[in-house]
Amino acid sequence: MIIGVYVGSENLHSPMYFFLSHLSTCDIFLSTSVVPVLLCTLLRGEKSYTMTIGGCVIQYLTSAFLTAVECLILTVMSYDRYLAICKPLHYNTIMTSKLCLHLVMWIWLLSFIFSLVLP
Repeated sequence: MIIGVYVGSENLHSPMYFFLSHLSTCDIFLSTSVVPVLLCTLLRGEKSYTMTIGGCVIQYLTSAFLTAVECLILTVMSYDRYLAICKPLHYNTIMTSKLCLHLVMWIWLLSFIFSLVLP
């Protein structure tokens, strides 16, 4: 719903809502990467569920990637609020739409690299 409101409203095209829409996207992906397997296991009523090694690795890497994205987006959002509060006169010149786009691209890219390298 947040993503739809952001896309549909021209008044909400500010950095805070841009980052918030990416955070919502990340939350959707994170919940849909874990919940289906969990629900399938719970609905079957099995005491023990065996997952293939490949499935386990894919689920782990997906969760690690999306968790890293979420943490970095929250970090960038806190930096955005810092600029808005501590440097209000320079905020519009510092936090441009080009910078916001670059920050989000770097967040997704670095999170992917971190999830592959750090396990």
